[in-house]
Amino acid sequence: MGYILKGDKFKMFKNLKVLPFIIYSFVFLLGNSIDAIAQDEIIDITDYKEVSTAEEKTDKIVKQQNLVIDQENQKILNSLLEKSPLTFTNPSESDEYRKMANELSVLIYKDRYDLLIWYINTYLSDNKTVLKDKYSSFDEFKTVISDIFPKNRFSTQTDMNEMSRMKQRFYELMFQSYEHQYLSSLTDKQKKIILKEKEAWIKYKELAIGTFYKLHIEEGGSIGHTYYSDYETNLTNQYYGTILSCSFDNEYLGSTVKVDNKLINSAPKYFRKYLTYLGDYSKETIDKVITALNIELKAWNEWIKIRESYSKNGLESTDCAYDYYTEKLKKQKLIDLRNVYENYATSSSSYGKILLKDNSSMKDVINYNLKDVREEAF
Repeated sequence: MGYILKGDKFKMFKNLKVLPFIIYSFVFLLGNSIDAIAQDEIIDITDYKEVSTAEEKTDKIVKQQNLVIDQENQKILNSLLEKSPLTFTNPSESDEYRKMANELSVLIYKDRYDLLIWYINTYLSDNKTVLKDKYSSFDEFKTVISDIFPKNRFSTQTDMNEMSRMKQRFYELMFQSYEHQYLSSLTDKQKKIILKEKEAWIKYKELAIGTFYKLHIEEGGSIGHTYYSDYETNLTNQYYGTILSCSFDNEYLGSTVKVDNKLINSAPKYFRKYLTYLGDYSKETIDKVITALNIELKAWNEWIKIRESYSKNGLESTDCAYDYYTEKLKKQKLIDLRNVYENYATSSSSYGKILLKDNSSMKDVINYNLKDVREEAF
């Protein structure tokens, strides 16, 4: 089928010899451009679909795996719950919160650390409470634990005390896990030093608790066993801190004020003057307390001597600066002694205000005298 131009119309197009070339070129370029655009669009869409499909498959697999883990762990948890009496039964608490507390209690007292991590990260996790392998600081770690066990959610003292016990037990389980990881990273020589230190600390801890008991419970008689338990927990957590800090990045790597151990060893004389001033203790009782304190300080010196040998045995090359933490321990010990351990044995907020605090300056600690402060305050 053709089309023939006649007359003037033919002459006009005849004179425009270049027009066919222009039209052809335009059509050719337009066609190629359309093909290129279409091909680009097809490639982009194809690539996008392939990536999307792969991500969807991976996400689906992960969800399925997590679902299987959740189902299996939930079965184990249900089995443990069936065989264990409920710890928290106070009806004033919400059913949901009591359920959570009871489930945590069962896992903690059955020593199921593996399930605890799963349970907390599955049911309690948010930006604050999620458990990680690494923390930016030891303080962050302690904050996370406090968020998991908020005793102020309970209205009875019994439940609050139980939540505190659970928190401490969980802390112990966390410590055991991190201690194992930390020891695995050390040489045999370094490991022996750490284990030797632990033995020295256990000996010191038992004697320190003995002094506290004679001073504030056996002889003093006015302080409840709750304070005894709190002091024991504090001593335990101080040691845990020396190991746990090694498991976290950027912690205890700075410098701190050096504490002269002579200040610590002068405590018996300081104690005797203060206890005599109080007038509540007989000379025989004071002698018993001072004897216990002398034995405690001997064990303290043995423990600190081992810690101070760390840098000579290559342990300073690990993530934790032992010298720094050792000085922190010595400062805390000096604070406790200057307070005659009363910072662990008082519920009076007004009396607590006159005692040294953990963050007191080293100058204030050195110059502090509880006898003088009491006379001025009361």
